[in-house]
Amino acid sequence: SAPGAGARHRFMVTFALRDDLHPAALAAAFAGEGRLQIVDFLRHDGAMALLRELAQSQAWRLAVNQGEQIADYASAEIAGWPAERKAALDRRVVQDGRDRIQFRYETIRLPEYGTGSGQEAPPILRRFVDFLCSDEVITFMRALTGASDIAFADGHASRYTEGHFLTAHDGSNVDMGWRAGLV
Repeated sequence: SAPGAGARHRFMVTFALRDDLHPAALAAAFAGEGRLQIVDFLRHDGAMALLRELAQSQAWRLAVNQGEQIADYASAEIAGWPAERKAALDRRVVQDGRDRIQFRYETIRLPEYGTGSGQEAPPILRRFVDFLCSDEVITFMRALTGASDIAFADGHASRYTEGHFLTAHDGSNVDMGWRAGLV
């Protein structure tokens, strides 16, 4: 292929919900369980493009919470820490996870959600979050959840590798107007 063809192809990716999703049927399952796994929520081409670009990104940062605050660390920063500092972080994260919501995973945040990295998030992530805010997805999520006041979605990329976790929680945040979590 011609130089730059891959870059042009990435920008041509569009996102769409899978054609055969039926929100009314899914809503019954969601209402009964309070959660739902929708296999292949997105059409395959968009999902694979998102996966490829995020997998290649250098913008990933380790995220851990410290109470209500979130700290993001670059891999190079952590690599330069003395062993005792790394061990102290590990001990604190594990201990805090026994008593409250705690997480440790890699993330790419959009600037409005506080990347703190100085690195640009992959453009495909912005396009994906914009898609989540589209009429198509908002209408689908309203029908699925029964929450007619859903008006937007926010988002970030996250990936979990060895030693990463997110403790059980209900995902509620009334102050931010959250109605449902989509992972």
